[in-house]
Amino acid sequence: MGFSLGVDIGTTKIACIVVNNENKEIQFVKSIDHNAGIKCVDGYFEQKGEILINKIVEIMDCCNKEIRDKVTSIGVSGQMHGVIEWDKNGTSSNLITWQDQRASIKGKLFEIQKIKGCEELKNGFAFTTLKILNDEN
Repeated sequence: MGFSLGVDIGTTKIACIVVNNENKEIQFVKSIDHNAGIKCVDGYFEQKGEILINKIVEIMDCCNKEIRDKVTSIGVSGQMHGVIEWDKNGTSSNLITWQDQRASIKGKLFEIQKIKGCEELKNGFAFTTLKILNDEN
């Protein structure tokens, strides 16, 4: 018998749920405010990735070890179009939220929208943010 862990990284909260894969009964559920926001330049919206990860660990520490030991799958969802980068060691970047406006601030949004298939992209969309970050590197 295995359990599935669902993690939602929201704009203001982290939520976790563990569900029994066989009978679909909820084994554990908890959410907490993360207060991960970072003071940024106007129009930039970021959250500290390390705080988000630590809050997930904090929630899961509240979950009974017997339940945690039976988790066989994990699903993670996030804020609309936000972007966070994790490496294989668990080190993370800041989360750039869906509220971010850096493409317009840098004068690049119109240029991005000229790319075939990207006409409808807006500020804060993951591809838009990744394009800006890539152009900076």
